[in-house]
Amino acid sequence: MSRHLWSVIRQEDSIWVDWIGHYRLRGTSIWTVNAKRGAWGWRKMLELRDTLLPHIRFKVGTGESFSLWHDPWHCLGPLILRFPRGPQDQHIPYGQSECGHCR
Repeated sequence: MSRHLWSVIRQEDSIWVDWIGHYRLRGTSIWTVNAKRGAWGWRKMLELRDTLLPHIRFKVGTGESFSLWHDPWHCLGPLILRFPRGPQDQHIPYGQSECGHCR
């Protein structure tokens, strides 16, 4: 299960990861999606997030696959959970990446 979660986190190029992104995540992040809904395997995979998180280092790079609001790079966790109006208050249109907004 952790290997599958790692594939989604890394956004690996596979049909399965694309399907998860389109049908399960629906524009949100693997870190903020609700773990209480879905099939047993999906819920178990999401429960592994807290176990896997301490072993992950975030690298912003070009910012193309990094989310300031949805990725748990900060000690508070995903900022969107603490500051739900954050993107609106910063005038970032929904669905636009932060790196695209700053250019």
